[in-house]
Formats: sequence, C-alpha cells, structure tokens
Amino acid sequence: MALQRLILLIENQGKLAPSFGPELESKGYRVTRARSGEQIRCALADTRPDIIILNTTYSPTNGARLGQLVRTMAPGTPFVYVMPCHRTQPPRIRAETVLKQPFTIRKLVNRIERLLPSTDGPSFQAGPIVLYVDKRTLSCNHRERSLTPKQAQLLELFMRHQGEVLSRREIMKTVWETDFMEDTRTLDVHIRWVREAIETDPGSPRLLTTIRGKGYCFAIPTDYP
Repeated sequence: MALQRLILLIENQGKLAPSFGPELESKGYRVTRARSGEQIRCALADTRPDIIILNTTYSPTNGARLGQLVRTMAPGTPFVYVMPCHRTQPPRIRAETVLKQPFTIRKLVNRIERLLPSTDGPSFQAGPIVLYVDKRTLSCNHRERSLTPKQAQLLELFMRHQGEVLSRREIMKTVWETDFMEDTRTLDVHIRWVREAIETDPGSPRLLTTIRGKGYCFAIPTDYP
C-alpha cells in the first residue's frame, strides 16, 4: 500500500485532457497540481513534495522551461518526466526517470516507489520489491506481507547479490550457517516460499530463477513492470 507521500503534478495541458491526478490519489498519494511557472513557484514555496511529475503528454511544448524551474527550486527532489509517443528526445532537465507514452498507471507508480526514500528503517529495493529489514516485511506490487526470519535472511541475501548466481552451498552456509548438504529440503521449501511472496506466477518464476547445476539467481528483467 502506498504511503501518504506528496506529489507535485505539473500538467500544462487542456482541461479536458486526461490527468494522472485521480489515479495517483486512488493509490494513496496526496497530489498538488500546477499548470504554470507561477503555480509551481507557489507550490514549492509553501511545501516540499516528495516527488515531482512533469506530464507533457498533451502539452503544446516539451516542458523544458517548467522542468528547468523545477530543478532550480527543488534540486534534490526526485523528478519524473512524462513525454508523448511522438517525441523522440526529452529536454535536458536532468530527470531521474523519463517515461514515454503509452504506459500503465502501475508502471508510473512503480517508478515513483523506486525514487521515494524509505521511512521504515534499513531496506533493500529491486524493481517493485522492497524488503524492510527491521520489520521483516516485504512490499511487492503495493501489497505488504510479513516474513519469517529465515525468509527475510534468504531474500536479503539474494537482493544483496542481484544478478549473481549463488550456489546451494553458499546459501546454506550464509543463511543456515551449516556446510551440511545431504538434506537441503529446508532450502527448497524456503525458495518456494520466497517465490510465492515475490513472483506473479511462482510456478514460472522470472525473478528468482534456478540455474541448473549451479544454484539460484535473483534479478529484475529489463521488461519487468
């Protein structure tokens, strides 16, 4: 579930054009809207948003002037630039994330969550997955669930070594502190539990995959939402 973070949504477009505002509010965000440089100045003078979105999908310009104003007034605030499909290049405004239409609101929210700092203590993040170490909770696709200590340790190990193949022996030695390899059913069960927590289809895992004869690898595919 999304936290009550404040988004400054800049949409310099016609009143009848679709807005991200209602959908972002339905996801639990607070949204302040601005359409002009003057409104941006007023919004940033009154409060500091957690993230800024410049949506130029239906704007007659590429938003370069508004983007430069944002960077001048809020240089440390995460910034998302949204451009229409017919534009080939974004302006030079140093946005952390550039999204090109079309895309789903889920993809936008996933990008927002990646840019927002955690307020729940130490955490590890990979794509839509956030592991909160102290609470031993997992946030994945806007759903939160509790993990057992071993599940949390196992997932933390994989997230610390994204893209690396970890052997069963390495995993057993790190998480269970044993070199005994004659019975690894405990590992198999915990791998299944972790997959059930993070995978859309645990039976056909895309994030935590088995590398036959070598071990397991955790990685976020480039085309993952």
